[in-house]
Amino acid sequence: MPNEQNKKFREEVVKDIPEGGRLLIVYFACEDEKYPQLREQDEPAFQKAAGNKQINIIIASKNNFIEELKSSNAVYMRGGETDRLMNELKKYPDFKNLIKGKTVAGSSAGAYILSKYYHSASKQGIYQGLEIVPVRIICHYKSEKFDYDRGDPLTMMKDYHEELPLVVLRDFEFKIFNQ
Repeated sequence: MPNEQNKKFREEVVKDIPEGGRLLIVYFACEDEKYPQLREQDEPAFQKAAGNKQINIIIASKNNFIEELKSSNAVYMRGGETDRLMNELKKYPDFKNLIKGKTVAGSSAGAYILSKYYHSASKQGIYQGLEIVPVRIICHYKSEKFDYDRGDPLTMMKDYHEELPLVVLRDFEFKIFNQ
């Protein structure tokens, strides 16, 4: 859905990619059949966000993922099913090392797996991410998208390492971390 927050998010993702650099888009949280439709949405939006700078957009493949990661300047992991994304990324034990020094962004499921802990609206619980960014995160906070009782994610998150920053994002909001 086009909106000003999405535009700013994409601009942040591509801003440090050099001329001719590569953005790797990861759709592993979605069914393979959805990749072409997602690409039709994302590729022109990220190209537009790059402005006059030419960037190469690569859609991640499970067969060449490591090589694609190594050759990319930035990585964007789109949302979908968090468990699906987590299970796929766990197949690549060097993932955390391979993204060091790169711009890495995630929406929803993509953000969840980057965190230490996250609140899942669909499963109504707290789960552990890949611990790449030392935060606790709640996405889709008070979202109209979810028409079921989520419980109170803020209360649920209190029992999970209160010393870690808590990031609470409503739909279309984002937060930048520099490490």
